[in-house]
Amino acid sequence: MSPRARSLAPRLRALAPLVALVVGVALAWWLGRGAIPAELPCPSWLARALQAPEGATIRLLRPLAPALLPLALVPYLAWVARRSLLDARPVQIAGQSAARLLVLAAVGLAVAEPQIEAPLRGKTVVAVVDLSDSMDDAQVEAARRWWSELARAAAEEDGAALDPADRTRLRLVTYAAGAVAHPPEETEDAAWTRPTGDAALASDHAGALRLARALMDPDTAGRVLLVSDGRGSLAEREDLARTLADLAAEQVPVTARVPAPALREDVLVQAVHAPIEPRLGETFHLAVDLWASQPGPARLRISKNGAPNPLTPHLD
Repeated sequence: MSPRARSLAPRLRALAPLVALVVGVALAWWLGRGAIPAELPCPSWLARALQAPEGATIRLLRPLAPALLPLALVPYLAWVARRSLLDARPVQIAGQSAARLLVLAAVGLAVAEPQIEAPLRGKTVVAVVDLSDSMDDAQVEAARRWWSELARAAAEEDGAALDPADRTRLRLVTYAAGAVAHPPEETEDAAWTRPTGDAALASDHAGALRLARALMDPDTAGRVLLVSDGRGSLAEREDLARTLADLAAEQVPVTARVPAPALREDVLVQAVHAPIEPRLGETFHLAVDLWASQPGPARLRISKNGAPNPLTPHLD
C-alpha cells in the first residue's frame, strides 16, 4: 500500500459511520415510500382492548416514520456490530442489534402518531341555496322542490327500521350577501324568504359552503348540494374556486345544480380594467367585461364626473 493510501485509510474509517447513516436514510426513504399505508384496519382484539367500535381503522399521520427510523439505522448498526470490541458470541451481538431495531420501530410508530378512527355511519346532506337577485323566482322554486324531495327521502328512512346512527341528517343553508343556517322548523317557509336591498345584490358562495362544512356531523359522511347559478363578482368566483378545492381536499363531495332560468334579457358588468396608478391628465385605456344572457346589440355609456366622456362618450 502506498504512503498516500495509508494516510487516507484512517480518514475513510472515520467517515464510515457517516456514510452508513447516509446510505441508510436514502435506503429507508426509497423503500418506505408507499410501503406503509396511511390507513390500516384495526384488528378486532385491539379494538376490544381500546373499546373502539367494530370496523374502526388506524390512521397514521406520518406513515413514513415507522419504516424510516429502523431502516435508516440498519447499515449503521451493522457497522457497529462488526466493529464492536465486546467479547460476545455472534448470536448475542445479533440479539442486541435486533433489540435496538425493535426499540427504534416502537419509537417510529409513536412518531407516526397513530389514531383510532371510528367508521362513519349515516350521512349529513347540506343543501346550500342561492337566494340572491341573480336567481329568479322560478329558479328558487325549483330549489325548493329539490329540498322537498330530499326531505321526503329522509322521512322514508323513519319507516325503514334503520338504526338512528345510519340515518340521513338534513341541513339547509341559504345565502346572498351572507349565509344563514336554518333549524329544521324553519325550512318550510321562513327559510325561503328572499333578502332585499343591498343584501340581495351579492352572492357569498364560499361563505355558504364553509358554513355547510361546519354544520356536518364529523361521525357521518358529509355531502353538499349547491343550488346556484354561479354568478358573482370576480372575487366571489375566485373565493368559490378556492373553497371547492379545500372541500375536495377534505374529501367532501359537492354536487352543483343550476335550475333553468326564466328567459330574461340581463346584462352584467363583470369587471372594469384600468391602470393602477394613472398620472394626472394622462389619457388611458379602459377595458370593460360585459355579460349578457342573450346575444344582441348593446351600448355602453362612459361618463366622467357625471358627464359623457369627451373622448369616448359611448361604445356600441
